Amino acid sequence: MRPLPHGLVEVWDYLAGRSASLGPGDGTGAADAIVCLGSANLGTARRAAVLFHEGVAPRVVVSGGTPWPGAQHATEADAFTAELLARDVPAGAVVVERRATNTGENARFALDTLDDLGVSPGRLVVVCFPTLCRRATATFALVAPAVAVDTVPAFDTFDDFEESPQRAVDLVVAEVGRLATYPDRGLTAPVEVPDHILRTAARLAATSTPSGASVAGPGPQEPPGSGFPLPA
Repeated sequence: MRPLPHGLVEVWDYLAGRSASLGPGDGTGAADAIVCLGSANLGTARRAAVLFHEGVAPRVVVSGGTPWPGAQHATEADAFTAELLARDVPAGAVVVERRATNTGENARFALDTLDDLGVSPGRLVVVCFPTLCRRATATFALVAPAVAVDTVPAFDTFDDFEESPQRAVDLVVAEVGRLATYPDRGLTAPVEVPDHILRTAARLAATSTPSGASVAGPGPQEPPGSGFPLPA
């Protein structure tokens, strides 16, 4: 078992927390669309395919204009589309959005794309890299407050993360910084980050060495956080 910095999994699990009750296996069919937020991790598309086949929604929107690593696909959206088709999601159920380069654009452009199809969603299921779940909820709450949004992580536990513990530290520290500072910058709805998460992230930050893009998580196109305030 790989050694992990104290508190890392606690912060990871907080960031990956589902925003509401819907998750794999719900099968209610109550959502208007599943929305995949672009990253360099195909787990997002794989989880979306499972949800689609469980009848969670009749369509999957793939949003991501960032170039895909390597030459096999042009963008994140193209890579996700290929993965969905390989998992027997019908081409007619896949809606492709290739412009977004950050989470705010994912939200706006996905909604614009649905509007172009005549779909006014009342409920969306957003699938994304685990550390992005909390911020995805807050982003959609700002962009479309009337739309109910349930977030589902691309994979369920930290044990499924295939990169190094140091890379995980870099990801969670950056993400807590965004959660704490983005509301004041008008990038998300307000988020109340618990004091113990702020303190643990601050301690982890002492060992953080941000390294930019990753084969796993959100890349450097996201605006950086500007540090995060410690509770008194």
